[in-house]
Amino acid sequence: MSWIENDFEKKIKEKLYTQFDEIKGDEYYVRYKEVRNKLIKDIYPENAAAAPNLSRHDPSHIADVMNSIHRVIGDKYGYLTGMDLYFLGLIVLFHDSGIIKGRKEHHVRSRIKHIYDSMQTEDRARYKQERRLVLRAASAHSSSGKEGRDADTMQPLPVNDGIDGNDVKVREMAVLLRFADELSEGPHRTSLYKLNNGLYDEESKIYHQYASITHVHIDRGSNSIKLTYNIDFKDNNSLRELLEFTYERIHKLDQERKFARHYSTICDVFKETKVVINIEHGEGELTIDNCTLTDLVIPGDSHKPLQELFRDYDIDQIIAKINSEQRSLENA
Repeated sequence: MSWIENDFEKKIKEKLYTQFDEIKGDEYYVRYKEVRNKLIKDIYPENAAAAPNLSRHDPSHIADVMNSIHRVIGDKYGYLTGMDLYFLGLIVLFHDSGIIKGRKEHHVRSRIKHIYDSMQTEDRARYKQERRLVLRAASAHSSSGKEGRDADTMQPLPVNDGIDGNDVKVREMAVLLRFADELSEGPHRTSLYKLNNGLYDEESKIYHQYASITHVHIDRGSNSIKLTYNIDFKDNNSLRELLEFTYERIHKLDQERKFARHYSTICDVFKETKVVINIEHGEGELTIDNCTLTDLVIPGDSHKPLQELFRDYDIDQIIAKINSEQRSLENA
């Protein structure tokens, strides 16, 4: 794909020119662009071949994560320096580069280090500190299936560190990447042709089905992340499987929202996750839209599944409603 400079990148340049003079700021931005162009040309286009059943991790995903970051930051760019954004841009560029050697352990530091070093054509000694921080922060975007405290990839990172003597908010930039990566989901991550023609393996199919129904709205104005799911009803069993998977993903995304709020001043504005599910069945449509997940915790409560918190999300009840509406339409 031909790369078009996006709004997030324009902010990197603008803030570098503000923090430094134009000559010094341009030195950093030119380096950023050189790294970006090499990764976009040589690494990310090959990810599909290395992991053909994975949702898209090509250059379009990198652009999508940057757009999500831009929406998450919103009007809070004043809180960040040019070096913060330069560093954030680099870790976005490198975070999924390891997939070129396969999905498993794509985020580990050794994978990213090998690719980082291959991008380096200048004096390597100058960039050792930058590399160290980029590897740590980029690899922290994934908890690789770990649970509990082991899934907290942010705590081991330094809150702040420096590159070339300039302060960088290392941990918060890593949080922004992890959160934006989770939010960058949707139909653009899959191929409907491959999905409809059974060209994904059985294990991966549900992830592509989920991507095909998902629409994420990052709404700083209403302090919320809004998730809308548009589902075409096929049969009871397929709907049950898709809803069960969707509920798990809603819970995961809401956990990531709370996790980001804990570590990030910028993300603190996102106080709730709102969910709407639209299910089209024949000539009818069922809409469920009363689910809002917040940070309120009642002492003594434990985590409950979505269908226990909101009765309208009970899957048996949803299927019964759809079947009833279909019978009514058939008899009309």
